[in-house]
Amino acid sequence: MSTRDRVLVEQMARKVGLPRRQFLGFAAITVAGVAGSSILAACAQVIEETNGGAEAVVNELNLWAWSIYAPPDAIASFQESMDTTVHVTYYFGNSELLAKIQAGGSDADIIMPSHYRLQDYLDLDLIQPIDVSRIPNFDELYDGVKDRDYMFNENGERISIPYVFGVTGLVYNADEITEPVTSWESAWDPQYTGRIVMEDTESWIYTSAMLLGFRLDELTEDTDAKLELILAKMIEQKPLLLKLYHGLEEMRTLLVSGDALIANTDSGLAWGLEKEGFNIVVTVPKEGASAWEDQFVIPADAQNLDLAYDWINHMLDPEVAAALTVETGYLSVVEGAAALLPDDLKDIVKFSDEELARVQPTPAYPPEILDKFAKVMDEARAA
Repeated sequence: MSTRDRVLVEQMARKVGLPRRQFLGFAAITVAGVAGSSILAACAQVIEETNGGAEAVVNELNLWAWSIYAPPDAIASFQESMDTTVHVTYYFGNSELLAKIQAGGSDADIIMPSHYRLQDYLDLDLIQPIDVSRIPNFDELYDGVKDRDYMFNENGERISIPYVFGVTGLVYNADEITEPVTSWESAWDPQYTGRIVMEDTESWIYTSAMLLGFRLDELTEDTDAKLELILAKMIEQKPLLLKLYHGLEEMRTLLVSGDALIANTDSGLAWGLEKEGFNIVVTVPKEGASAWEDQFVIPADAQNLDLAYDWINHMLDPEVAAALTVETGYLSVVEGAAALLPDDLKDIVKFSDEELARVQPTPAYPPEILDKFAKVMDEARAA
């Protein structure tokens, strides 16, 4: 088979959705002795026989992501370079993503859970090992983020690639709150009634826990007693809230409009708004703030593996990673991206050493603890 014919066959392999080696094997048998001018017809015959006459799988990537992780420019450059189409499905919250993947029938080729929920996917056998050799830009990551324990299964196989990290901090409008905010108590202050917003996820629990003096890594001890106090604190705050927000786009709208004055939300969102000229401040209060690191993960039933690996590699390119930070304010794990940021942004997207010392990584809680968290959330919403 000539080089040109092999390229054509590999292109057809992607369209039919078969692994490259398997398709080449079928094609080699089918096209043996066939003239080069008939190669496409032979490939088409292989597709027909392999799919039982079904329509071929198109060369498209199905990406499931948080809304800020699929920048239009990154999608456009990927589609052009790979001659493909990217379909994006957005989700709000780790629990929603897990439920949808667990339900089955998704078309996801890539999902992006946070680090502390990876074990759920492993326990349910929902994801597959990742071959780092297929991601050349993996070498661009900071050494300190490459090999954390939660990125591997019990057999030592890698199951995730880090992408973006941040802090769910205390965010406030500094045009109206002119004195520095140093405590989560501000989010329980009656003077801000009707202008306080909290995230409708477990982060509401984490914020309440830290305000009460509990460390996040201690919530697995005396859990019921602590959650009783945490729930009471959430219910105490409930009448003060404007609302529980769903998704970063909604949070952005509430901050930009001025409806929300104080909130617990992502550092990247706050920095992005500050970059745009809004007087929005994010801080790590004296009680602490929870940190997260979102990951690239490939579902067990992903259909477009080549494109999945290509997308991960594309997003870890330093220029693409830097563009994400410029556009969204979110911090990349790609080391070379920092040097490509404009100077004015470098002065924005950072915490002080004192603040970083107060950050608490979100633990990977076991299922029985997450079930208890879910019940607390339901009770607090209904209060």
